Amino acid sequence: MRLAAIITIKTNAIVLALTSLMGTIPVRDLGPAMQALKVPDKLCHMLVFTHRYAVLIRQELTHMLQAARARGFRPRTTLHTYRTYAWVAGMLLVRSWDRAERVRDAMLCRGFSGRFHTLAEFRRSGIDTAFLLCSIAAAIFIIYLEVIWRLT
Repeated sequence: MRLAAIITIKTNAIVLALTSLMGTIPVRDLGPAMQALKVPDKLCHMLVFTHRYAVLIRQELTHMLQAARARGFRPRTTLHTYRTYAWVAGMLLVRSWDRAERVRDAMLCRGFSGRFHTLAEFRRSGIDTAFLLCSIAAAIFIIYLEVIWRLT
């Protein structure tokens, strides 16, 4: 139980830290910023496109379920309900695949070469350096506490 609690606390701390850091940058600037930090291009693409298309897939799912309700569908524990949900999942997969192909073709037509281009400039300032140093100091302190805690 103690180990599970530690893992849960650490995981939540990591998610909260990443959310607070990533929540301050607009999504359109996320890809170019990560590329400026020399993050591998494929990882940049995966993160930016996952964010963008997770929202679109959610909207598509909402529209499909709304259409089913407009046709009188009410979820129950019947075979009809299970078939309907299977149909919705299948159609969502097909529509997502079709959209992905159209987006890929559109990107190729626009000359996408694997790099994000933006008009935003990413420059490091004194505040950024101070934040980085504070973050490193906090990480070292947490590691120190972890080592001391394990020794006792």
